Amino acid sequence: MTYLLHVLAAATLLAGCSSPPGAGTAPTTKETPMNASVTMQPERTLAVGPASLRYDGVEDSRCPPGMKCVWAGELAYKFTLSGPAGQEMFGLTAAKPAFNATTVPGATIALSHDMSPVALEAKPVTGLPVTVTISRR
Repeated sequence: MTYLLHVLAAATLLAGCSSPPGAGTAPTTKETPMNASVTMQPERTLAVGPASLRYDGVEDSRCPPGMKCVWAGELAYKFTLSGPAGQEMFGLTAAKPAFNATTVPGATIALSHDMSPVALEAKPVTGLPVTVTISRR
């Protein structure tokens, strides 16, 4: 009986050690080179030179289909760029499709093309992937 308990205890310990380190955390990606386009999923981070770019999500304030609104609203992709010089949060929209970073001097992050999906329901769009181009000025 003691032998069986030891075997079960050993199996339990080994099963607990079978997950790779960092399991359950956001996957890391290799560094993205400058002058490259990359599609990002919400709440994911990628390395850009000496910094990291996190796609925080999307804010959709557009007027729902079939409704009359005073303001048309906009679709805004929200990001956080963290680098040696600090951290900055910014949004990319159809009206402002590019951002000149200060935490990574000379870097520009821009929407690769019109990323304004049509809302099919009367609720805001969430969880959209976005394609951005990271380049040097």
